Amino acid sequence: MVGQVDLALTGLVTARLTGASRVPVLFHGVDMWTMRRHLRLLLRHDPLLCPVTTSSFGAGALSPTRMGAVIPPGLDHRWREALLTEAARRRPLPPVPTVLTVFPLDEWEAKGLPTLVGALDTLHAPVPAEAPDDAGGTAGPVRLVIAGAGPAPGSLHALIAGREHTDLFEDPSDEELARLYATADLFALCTRTRTRSPVSGESHPTALLEAQLAGCAVIGPAQGGSRDAYQRGVTGWTPTDESSPALARVLADLLADRARLARAGRLASDWARAVTDPDDHSQAVFAALLGRQRS
Repeated sequence: MVGQVDLALTGLVTARLTGASRVPVLFHGVDMWTMRRHLRLLLRHDPLLCPVTTSSFGAGALSPTRMGAVIPPGLDHRWREALLTEAARRRPLPPVPTVLTVFPLDEWEAKGLPTLVGALDTLHAPVPAEAPDDAGGTAGPVRLVIAGAGPAPGSLHALIAGREHTDLFEDPSDEELARLYATADLFALCTRTRTRSPVSGESHPTALLEAQLAGCAVIGPAQGGSRDAYQRGVTGWTPTDESSPALARVLADLLADRARLARAGRLASDWARAVTDPDDHSQAVFAALLGRQRS
């Protein structure tokens, strides 16, 4: 098994020396677009190499090179249980609705934070009297919580400097992160999909599953493989495009009814529990890596 496509040639040589009949090559995200030309040719023409990715979108992106198997990402058992425990705790709604986003903080631009900030600013902007009913605006403030592995670069601090109702959590512990997921009204991931430099995108972000396990409904990126990670219109929603206005329309609709969001969060936890069952995931992994149909 090759964990990085750059090692595909090494894996192939090893397989030939040992008599292995199959070399699964794992693709985690943007590596499907950034692999070098000779590796793409090798993957296309050598029957021993078998690509494995984490979403139907990833499999589709790889299809011009080679059709691959799909393994949805799994979660550490203890982390999964911690998130489900947080979801089971009933808390009163805080006075200010909260939107949470989680990602490695040095990737804040590729993860679409400017789009999310712009969308929230649109919600808070005054609506002219002659504007249509769906022009935006909210009855009150919305708290934005940003969390992830740090340190946060100065450019991120500059983006949110002076913004009211905005909190940044660098390197939260598992306990803190689980609580952030469970106490947010809505989780939003706004990653931009770019197949050329600077490359960015999501194949199947685990953060969307983590949020739902903790009982939080989600908004996924407009493009990419995230749509495999939630039930559209039930536990999660997708903007029509990557723009701030498109995201603002989804946010305004959802945040207008926090009780609806709470119900969606409970459905999300039940759904995410079912699709991340550890035993099912183990069977899926072995079936994909060994090239066998699941029984």
